[in-house]
Amino acid sequence: MHNRITILIVGCALLWASLAFAAPTKLSQQGRLTDADGSSLTGAHGMTFSLHDAESDGAELWREERVIDFEEGYYSVVLGTLVPLDDLMFADGSAWLELAVDNI
Repeated sequence: MHNRITILIVGCALLWASLAFAAPTKLSQQGRLTDADGSSLTGAHGMTFSLHDAESDGAELWREERVIDFEEGYYSVVLGTLVPLDDLMFADGSAWLELAVDNI
């Protein structure tokens, strides 16, 4: 019986250590945006990225606001660096990403 308790304690300690040192969740997101006239965005623009639990009318699970530099409409960002992402947000399967540029 003593060996089983020791193994359980060691197993729990290893699990806790692996969770404590696990890398935080991050998502790479990139794209190309144009304005209503089809011209590529350039320069710095405010962007809001948010994750929702449904495709439409879903609850917001997470939000991060950034200033992104565009080059000929192209941008790239790593989400979760300012506002941590929780792995549990993805436990039910899909999450939908919404983005807004310059509060539009």
